[in-house]
Amino acid sequence: PVNHLGATRTDAATPDACARLRTALGRLERAGSTVASAVPEVGTNVALAPAGALEPAEIVAVEGRLRATGEGVRAAGGVARGASDHLARLLSGVREVDPATRAVANVRPTEAAVDRLASRGDVVRVDRREEPADTAGTMDWTAATAMADRACAPVAIVDDGAHGKEPMARVFGNSAATVVDRVLVAAGVD
Repeated sequence: PVNHLGATRTDAATPDACARLRTALGRLERAGSTVASAVPEVGTNVALAPAGALEPAEIVAVEGRLRATGEGVRAAGGVARGASDHLARLLSGVREVDPATRAVANVRPTEAAVDRLASRGDVVRVDRREEPADTAGTMDWTAATAMADRACAPVAIVDDGAHGKEPMARVFGNSAATVVDRVLVAAGVD
């Protein structure tokens, strides 16, 4: 390994990343019922890469995702390493190109939500129907496709779904707080 202490430093940064993610999630939970409109059927998750994280297993997220309620959203569980395989793989793929991108969340891609996100920066569309059948993983393919010819992560990657796949927007940022800001923008709570 180039950095023998890399994993140790990531381990040491994980409790701080968990605390930052819990703080950001608290903002979502206090945002009220309007934010529930941004939650897709599969639920919403927010994932954060601790300093130095290189592997999906090192990324922290919400156990069981956030679920829509009549009062807003609520986390189904706590925050832990490895709690979101999909978002962790997507975030890792984006970080291969743009290591400053540290967080991601998934939201429902209504036209209004995508327009609001586009007002904050560039939004990249990916057509999952074009994903090759022999792809190692959808999230890996999505990251590689969206980041082709880019140096920085977009505000969001949007896909309109495919057979058996729910349409989804995934918002990115350099912190959990930035990603929560963008989830609130998508929901129209800014």
